[in-house]
Amino acid sequence: MTYFNKTIRDVILERSLAPSTGFQEAIFNGGEINTWGIESALTVVPFFNANLQWTSRTTFTLDRSEVVELPVPRFTIQGFGYFYGTTVAEAGRSLTLLWGNGPNPETGEVGVGPLAEGNSDFRMGFSNDIRVGRFNVYSTLDWQSGGRANNLTQFLFDLTRNTQDCNTLVGGESVCVKRNREFPNNTGTYFQDISFVKLRELTVSYDLPEEMVNGVWSGARHLRLNMSGRDLLTFTDYAGLDPEVSNFGSEAVGRGVDVAPFPPSRSFWFSIDVGF
Repeated sequence: MTYFNKTIRDVILERSLAPSTGFQEAIFNGGEINTWGIESALTVVPFFNANLQWTSRTTFTLDRSEVVELPVPRFTIQGFGYFYGTTVAEAGRSLTLLWGNGPNPETGEVGVGPLAEGNSDFRMGFSNDIRVGRFNVYSTLDWQSGGRANNLTQFLFDLTRNTQDCNTLVGGESVCVKRNREFPNNTGTYFQDISFVKLRELTVSYDLPEEMVNGVWSGARHLRLNMSGRDLLTFTDYAGLDPEVSNFGSEAVGRGVDVAPFPPSRSFWFSIDVGF
């Protein structure tokens, strides 16, 4: 198990300057960010004998961040502004919060504020390597709990009435029309849970008998046939194409923005390993 706690000081920031200086902005060092998290792994061997070898590994990770100090007013980091949803740097807040327009729970007035946490509660991985005789099966399962993504792809489909549930009526009103109507006063209408379970990888291997190897190629010591698949199954309630979406790539801050991405791919491989 590993626990980390890192404080980043003198962050590189921009600040606006008075027009009389002849410059619009200046780059300077200031502010403080804190990040902490846990990474752990456990490996067990339930069976290990001449006929069956089974190794199982479980991982657990979580991380959190906070802007401790910021010598400039809050500013947006990644996104399309408060109306469509964005991430913001503000002292005393998490860096992965999703901000937008939303009703004040006390007054009901619409204003800008943090509406959801984009970062997941935790992630776990489960891998198993099982060997029975000449066959070997390896699998990896990923589980993410919590987190939110800004599903603007659904917003675009709702605008053109192409969403799957547009024909569903609630109180005489189409579900997608209702979302579009609520959106200007509540950006969080399209902030959706991105919990998922994925069968990340599955590989089945077979070691050919020695006499068969010698018959195929006398110079080889062993031959192994492998059939692999990646991202084979996904279980999630997220309405988009992939709960691991990120419109701006693998950014540390500003992930979870979904704007008409390519659908995720499912990959298959067949390979032959030769030992000499």
